[in-house]
Amino acid sequence: MTYKPLEDKAKLDHYQMLLQNMDWYYDYSDDNTAYKMGAKQYTEAVVLRDEVDPEWVIWNEYAPEEMRG
Repeated sequence: MTYKPLEDKAKLDHYQMLLQNMDWYYDYSDDNTAYKMGAKQYTEAVVLRDEVDPEWVIWNEYAPEEMRG
């Protein structure tokens, strides 16, 4: 398990917190507010994944099976 070097551990902590609390199924929501919040969190998580978790190790710990890489 390797990660890109992190200059700021807070970024990794934020990434893990996002994954723990993320609504993985936001796109099924009938509530537009829930959908928008879920889309925003998902996008932020993907950007952080590319920076701090390029091998998707942490992502795969939290993601539902159908969303693992």
